[in-house]
Amino acid sequence: GYPRFEIIKNGKSSLNSSTQIPINEWIHLAASLDGDKATIYVNGVEIIQKTGMQSPAADIIRNKCYIARSNWIQDSYADAIYDELRFYNVARTQSEILSSMNNSITSGTRGVIAYWKFNAGGGNTLYDHSGNGKHGIINGATWVTEGCTDLCYQEYNALAEVDDGSCNTFTGCPD
Repeated sequence: GYPRFEIIKNGKSSLNSSTQIPINEWIHLAASLDGDKATIYVNGVEIIQKTGMQSPAADIIRNKCYIARSNWIQDSYADAIYDELRFYNVARTQSEILSSMNNSITSGTRGVIAYWKFNAGGGNTLYDHSGNGKHGIINGATWVTEGCTDLCYQEYNALAEVDDGSCNTFTGCPD
């Protein structure tokens, strides 16, 4: 697919990228709005920028907000795996995006208003880790356990299905 950033308020402002997201590999996708300038980044690299975007209304209340699909029922869901989703109420610079894109953040991080970890939930609840209580309902999730998957390390987790890079202390491999 192609990244898209859209604001709807008394009309529509859209930023549509012609750069296709790679298939079958992890990427970091970020969009930032600074005044009327919108920017989309893939893996911390700016792929498109546009000025003249309208500002979102501060008082919008939505009953349904979708992640990985459009607002239209006939559109399908994205066929993708997600690790995290963060919303900020401040514009993020490229250097800020680069410095935090491969790291979890803590509650209280400047400007974070919602923070969902897609590996920290269960059933159909997706928990907001920002401290703001914006928990969501998730449909069709397959929850996976992350951890060290290498038997040769002290941090090995037999329940881990996905390696999260936490293997640090080499203890030797079993015979």
